[in-house]
Amino acid sequence: MLTKELLQDLEHLIPNVMQADRHVLRSRFGRLSAKFKNLSDPHPQSLEALETDYLKLLEKAEVSKNKLERRKALQPRIVFPSELPISEHRDQILEALESHQVLIVSGETGSGKTTQLPKFCLEAGRGRRGRIALTQPRRVAATSISRQIAHELETEVGRMVGYRIRFSEKHSEETLIQVMTDGMLLAETRSDRFLDQYDTIILDEAHERSLNIDFLLGYLLQLLNKRRDLRLIITSASIDTDQFSKNFGNAPVIEVSGRSYPVEIQYQGLEESRIDSGEYTVIDAACDSIREVLEDSREGDLLVFLPGEQEIREVIERLSPYQQDHLLLPLYGRLTSKEQNRIFRVSPKRKVVVATNIAETSLTIPGIRYVIDSGTARISRYLPRKRIQRLQVELIAQSNALQRAGRAGRVGPGVCIRLYSEEVFEQLREYAEPEILRSNLAGVILQMLSLDLGHSNKKGPDRITSFPFMNPPPASAVREGFKLLDELGALDSDQRLNPLGRQLARLPIEPQIARMLLEALEEQALREVLVIAAGLSIQDPREFPLEEKEKARQMHRSFVHPDSDFLTLLNIWDRYHDEWESLRTENKMRKFCKKHFLSFVRLREWRDIHRQLTTVLKEARLLKLNQNPADYGAIHRSILSGLLNCIAQKIEKSQYRGAGGKEVYIFPGSALAKRSGNWILAAEQVETSRLFARKVANIEVEWLERLGGKLCRSIYSEPLFNEESGIVEASERVTLYGLTIVPRRSIPYARINRAEATRHFIQEALVSGRLRSRLPFFRNNRKLKQQLLDQDAKLRRNREHDLDAAQEAFYTERLHGIGSIHDLNRLLRNRKKEGADGFLMMKLDDFLQLADEELGSIEDYPDHWQSGEVRFPLKYEFLLGSDSDGVTLQARDENLSFLHPYALEWLVPGQWEERIFHLLKSLPKTTRRHFVPLGDSAKSLRADLKPPEGLDVSNSIQISESVKNRTGYSFIENLRLLVRETYRIHIPEEDWDWNRIPDYLKPRIEIRDSRNKIVHAGREGLELIRMRKAELKQSPQISISRDDSVVWKKAAMKWKLDEINGWNFELPREVEIENPGGPNLKGFPGLSINNERISRRLFGNSEEASRSTAPALYKMLSLAVGPDLAWMQKELSDLHELHALYAPFGSPEAMKEDLWQNLFQHLFEGSWISGSHEYESRIQEAQRKMESISGQFLPGFKSLLESYHLTQEELVKLKERSTQMDHNNLVEHVSSLLPSRFPAKIPFVQWNNLKRYLKAVRIRLDRLMQNPEKDLEKSMNLNPWIKILSQLKEENLNQQEKKALEELFWFVEEYRVSLFAPEVKTPVPVSPRRLEKFTRQHFPRHPLIFTAGPY
Repeated sequence: MLTKELLQDLEHLIPNVMQADRHVLRSRFGRLSAKFKNLSDPHPQSLEALETDYLKLLEKAEVSKNKLERRKALQPRIVFPSELPISEHRDQILEALESHQVLIVSGETGSGKTTQLPKFCLEAGRGRRGRIALTQPRRVAATSISRQIAHELETEVGRMVGYRIRFSEKHSEETLIQVMTDGMLLAETRSDRFLDQYDTIILDEAHERSLNIDFLLGYLLQLLNKRRDLRLIITSASIDTDQFSKNFGNAPVIEVSGRSYPVEIQYQGLEESRIDSGEYTVIDAACDSIREVLEDSREGDLLVFLPGEQEIREVIERLSPYQQDHLLLPLYGRLTSKEQNRIFRVSPKRKVVVATNIAETSLTIPGIRYVIDSGTARISRYLPRKRIQRLQVELIAQSNALQRAGRAGRVGPGVCIRLYSEEVFEQLREYAEPEILRSNLAGVILQMLSLDLGHSNKKGPDRITSFPFMNPPPASAVREGFKLLDELGALDSDQRLNPLGRQLARLPIEPQIARMLLEALEEQALREVLVIAAGLSIQDPREFPLEEKEKARQMHRSFVHPDSDFLTLLNIWDRYHDEWESLRTENKMRKFCKKHFLSFVRLREWRDIHRQLTTVLKEARLLKLNQNPADYGAIHRSILSGLLNCIAQKIEKSQYRGAGGKEVYIFPGSALAKRSGNWILAAEQVETSRLFARKVANIEVEWLERLGGKLCRSIYSEPLFNEESGIVEASERVTLYGLTIVPRRSIPYARINRAEATRHFIQEALVSGRLRSRLPFFRNNRKLKQQLLDQDAKLRRNREHDLDAAQEAFYTERLHGIGSIHDLNRLLRNRKKEGADGFLMMKLDDFLQLADEELGSIEDYPDHWQSGEVRFPLKYEFLLGSDSDGVTLQARDENLSFLHPYALEWLVPGQWEERIFHLLKSLPKTTRRHFVPLGDSAKSLRADLKPPEGLDVSNSIQISESVKNRTGYSFIENLRLLVRETYRIHIPEEDWDWNRIPDYLKPRIEIRDSRNKIVHAGREGLELIRMRKAELKQSPQISISRDDSVVWKKAAMKWKLDEINGWNFELPREVEIENPGGPNLKGFPGLSINNERISRRLFGNSEEASRSTAPALYKMLSLAVGPDLAWMQKELSDLHELHALYAPFGSPEAMKEDLWQNLFQHLFEGSWISGSHEYESRIQEAQRKMESISGQFLPGFKSLLESYHLTQEELVKLKERSTQMDHNNLVEHVSSLLPSRFPAKIPFVQWNNLKRYLKAVRIRLDRLMQNPEKDLEKSMNLNPWIKILSQLKEENLNQQEKKALEELFWFVEEYRVSLFAPEVKTPVPVSPRRLEKFTRQHFPRHPLIFTAGPY
């Protein structure tokens, strides 16, 4: 039974367990204890549950206690070598370790701090409750140091000493010391927030100040306050001890000297003027110094520090005369391990090692007595604003210079020659700049957010800047890191990790690469992208030995993909694994790698990373490998998702414009350096002499918008209403990182601004009347408004602006969120259901009221002039200064005989009063005084003025030769008579000045011909009517189009025939129509289709009749042979297998439509049938053709498309091996043979010939690549005919000549076949002589030049 005493025993047991279990046990014990105290009335079931919990907790505590006791029992044999300087500080270090949480050890290289400090901690009793963690910046160092410590403790690696590096680990329950990379310790903070597995942490090589080290320093600074039992030792060979001490609460510092000899420092400052002018470079100085040392001394090897690989190669090349007696060795990171290891070999020759800063701390090279220091190094520096990683040559820090100099004193006294002055040395910064101040922080921020570090009440960059970094990163770098994560879609609106961000944080790789893998899941391309992502995490697996560089390039060509360096990586992987499956031994694989100049070590590392990434994805339940190979687009869209900011658009050749307008160049080593596309993607952009894009692939610009998402920026132009679509549209230009990815497209403006879209729709569609719709309200409102505008034109006033404003206010009150005809129709349907479908119908009251003062009765402004049975329309316009201002009578040729010449002056009674006023005003002053005030007199005369009788009868009226010789029908003559009768005043006719009347009061006439074209227009009506009648006498028969004349209506009714089912009628080309009122008319019978029904009707011209008749004839003939067409209709219903083949020529819908049209043209050739006999003959001909074409039409079409694509493949090959001009000429030729939607343009009977022509093109291509000179010679014979074809196309040809031109085109094609591929054969003999004869015969009126010349 559970008692208080038992609980107390358990409580006393917990302090004696492993550190990793202590926190969990205390928490569970606290909850158990609380439940026991609150158990006032013990119930058997409740007490039994508590006892079960107690027993489980007791069992776990005892297991942990036993584990601790076993670890305490481990007593490794600890020996401290007396020759190591740090052994002298053993007691001091142990004492400091006992009394302080943090200890800083500054020990020079060779002091033994790395291997002995963990042993000091073991001796002090640490490493039992938790392990001792020893961190190293590099994996190789971690594994080699673990082996060294295990050797000194006389144990195996994996027992008391273990290691853990990225994707590899070896340790056990017995492990007391665990050597690990700082990155692995950082990764453990995710699952072990308090690092309870460790009781001591030793951060070695802290002077490197990598991202991981700085992050750990800040993390541990916070953790020490929560774990008072934890001990932290920070070590380095060169360290800013004061800063570290202050950062950790004035922690004690112990300095340990190393084993080294004195080094003489010699300064050789370079003249700045010579350096600036380029006359003397650092390379020159290094070469001179090396020569001087080699000539002045005979012992001791040289170590030369230069900034980069290029400088090293140049120095070695310049020193080639010394190769015979000396060993010149390069040393930089891209060399193979075998090449790097050459520096450690013993040689009878004196060694000159020319290295980058890789030789500063990581390597100890035996025999070095002389160091030549250029004082520079290539430093990786991330520029947040430019989004690039720059590898620029910069001055090193003093600590780096001291490290370099120390290399000369390892085996004896040495000399360090600095190629800069002492003054420059004094000006150098004391310590190297921490990596966190010059790096991309996105990965660090992602980890911090996933660990919930930083100030919990802050968000975004403020949260990160509150973290206790020793050297806080620049705010701009933090903001840029957040920006990158946001671009990857990892952050929510509060700048915390969203689900995608949390998935990214679970993958132990760069956020960009993790994003690629997640996108690959969606794209069904995970197998390929997983390989590429792992490959991007290692150095290039290809090797380029200095002695066999060209041979290596040749071997690597088999892996190269012409469009993508990423697929080149994939090809290497696939080839490697294919070989692995067949060879299955590491020894054979090493030979394979050596033969193909591949790094076996890097490939193995690549394989390990791939395996670990696979495991990570599997544990996250994200491992869903695609079974089928992914296509190019899927792979590169996945990669693009993580590298969007590394896109670039071509400017010219290999020059591109990258994100933010940066100029980028493709790295020369890329397969795409000389043949890249318009848009590329790069794995990284690195600035050296230029900004280079490395690991490049061609991409499609269409991919960018979806992947860019919220990063895309849209720029909209002024919105406009589109009459075709019925939508208010804006022109959108889409950019990504400042690069235009969608130059222009139309989008519904309502998506952007619904209120503004509604305003534009009301103004431009409804008020302006541009909406193409027959909606009742729209027709009613437009008609009502037009009535008011017509009245205004008659009454000489303009209220259009007021009417528009009233209409706009009416619609604005009732319409909201309507940006298109579709929105409007939806609203009308909803309102109709509600019974309010008339809510948009306007009434006169909705428009502005008419002006208070009426200018005249509207009845005095008729809409037409009636003359017998003929109505002449009257058109009113109020356009000041315009030729058409006022009223215009519209007459047609065939109706002129019905128009009285003087009727024009009497058209509009509403104008008479104003016209009389101006005529009175034109009178001489002596006469005019009788009519003052003129306005009253004009009004009085207007009331009494009547038009003369007989104006509606014209046949007997003859127009006088002198227009001025007016008769009693004229307006002035009748007014003059009325004045004499009313005022008893005789005014001579010449005193009345008709020209003083404003133009808008003078009658105007428009005379139109049979095509409704205006032939005469003006205000001299009598003269214009006379002229036109004279012209018509010269042409007694005229063609007319549909109008309202009585004669035409009667003829149209006679020829009208509806519901035609068979051929029981006549269809002449034209008919003559008698016209009693004038010259006879011409009509043109034809057929038309309306709602699938065929009818005969009369047309106004032959072209219109022909256009309407052809499809109607096809319809009739197809109905007549309908059953025999069923097979073709069935085949044309499913053309899926041809969609891809036809894509270059049009859409699937267009293909079906064009094939059907081609078939009809072939079967029912001819556009006219005159009678039933011809109709029956055409049906029989169509049936005969169908029998012969059966089973040939679609197979022939498919065969032609396949021949086209085969030709295109050959053209691509030509592009790579021939001139641009040859390629362009042949591409243009093939396009002329098969233009867009060619089935609608080229008859079926010509398809077999097209296949012959394409075959001839392929034969020519093959011969062109073998003998381009011969092809050019033949082209000179063809070129004149190409010119003649081009010339004739520009001429104004008649129908017969156009047909001959088409025949000539095919004739020239046959000649082309005979020239370039005579084995293909031509159906008829063809030669330049025959071509010339044909051309002169059919184009005699066109001067042509038959001479040769360039194409």
